[in-house]
Amino acid sequence: IANQTEQQLDRIMDVNFKAPFFLSSAATKAMAPRGFGRIINISSIAAYKGEYGHANYSASKGALLSMTKTIAIEYVKNGITANCIAPGAIESRMTAALTDEIKKELTSVIPMGCMGNGNDIAAAVTYLASREARYVTGQTIHVNGGWFIS
Repeated sequence: IANQTEQQLDRIMDVNFKAPFFLSSAATKAMAPRGFGRIINISSIAAYKGEYGHANYSASKGALLSMTKTIAIEYVKNGITANCIAPGAIESRMTAALTDEIKKELTSVIPMGCMGNGNDIAAAVTYLASREARYVTGQTIHVNGGWFIS
């Protein structure tokens, strides 16, 4: 945390918190009169476990969790649910840049022994967006191969 600049904090907060904040604001304005809607935010396991060297990232994802819970409370009477997905290690451009040694170390702490992929996240989004998820609001689905509980 001592090495992070205000500019780094602002950039992360702009992307990970302020953008979803204003998108959610616009979406709820459109959804509320219809009496139906789904807000699904993508947080991170880092909001729960922290991430060494990335206090700004973890904080931004934690703020997103809190905001999502508040939206769930404020808009439930308008037929809108608000939930988060908290991915763990997911195969992406970001994880592709990791060395094989770091990937091996990372997957060694994941009970499933591997990283997830975009389809794993898409499946959780599909469920939360469905009418079958009508009674799920203010929740976080952890998509991380059991990493959060290990």
